[in-house]
Amino acid sequence: MLSISNVTNRYSDEDLAAFKNQIEQKLEISFQQLKSLLDRIENISESTGNDGDWMDDSSNAQDTEMLHAMVGRQRKHIRDLENALIRIQNKRYGICIITGQLIDKRRLMAVLTTTKSLEAKNFIPGKIEREETERKRQSAAKAPASFSKVIKRTGGTPVVKPKVEDDFFEEEDDDDLDLDSTVDEINLEEIVDESTED
Repeated sequence: MLSISNVTNRYSDEDLAAFKNQIEQKLEISFQQLKSLLDRIENISESTGNDGDWMDDSSNAQDTEMLHAMVGRQRKHIRDLENALIRIQNKRYGICIITGQLIDKRRLMAVLTTTKSLEAKNFIPGKIEREETERKRQSAAKAPASFSKVIKRTGGTPVVKPKVEDDFFEEEDDDDLDLDSTVDEINLEEIVDESTED
């Protein structure tokens, strides 16, 4: 169970200074990576010309789209690092926003921008109930709906139409013969005899 603390501890000023140093280093690297991505986008845009090569244009469009997605992620990462610096300045860095307890140092070193402890991150109210409901819904949706139809023959053993999955059933198959109204009227031996006369 998730425990929420009213007592707020915080990391010492020395710890916060060490975290600040690491975050600033990461921020500098992140800005360099962002600049590199933006330069690559600009180079692709400049190299796309009017030479009419649609294969190159298609490839360039895909590359540009991927680079724009990477730029978006990089900008979000930079924003998260800048927010972490603000939390350090306010002496709130390393305090879980859910439980109010200190986030483990190892977790902070691994993910400098985290705002939740592992306990809070893994706790989702109602998660177990939602997972069980989803599991039941998926198993009900996967259960194949099938049917079978028995055709009676005059004099002999009954012929059973094989089971057919709903996904493969097509209404055109039954257009030739109305099985519901003519079950007793059909004489299969006559049908077989007529087809062999050719």
